[in-house]
Amino acid sequence: VEKTVSKLGSQEAMNLAMLERGVLAKLDAGCSLPLGICSDLRDNHEYVLKAVLGQRIGEDGWGELLRTEVSGPDIHALIEQAYGNLTRGKIPCA
Repeated sequence: VEKTVSKLGSQEAMNLAMLERGVLAKLDAGCSLPLGICSDLRDNHEYVLKAVLGQRIGEDGWGELLRTEVSGPDIHALIEQAYGNLTRGKIPCA
């Protein structure tokens, strides 16, 4: 089964999914978190991650959109960097 499933994707696709899901996990994101995230792999084997996070203000309001774009070869470092940029030291409201 693993051999068959491995043909469905590439290592690059798996790494991009790990990068995006790593940020989601770090933010403890569920379906209600206003987060947009995408990643890509540049020709020079450098990952690029872009994300936008909406910030809730009070019960009914929304504030600024926090945006980040990080790049580099280390997936785990990018996850930490994106998390820090998006939260600015605060945990987002889900």
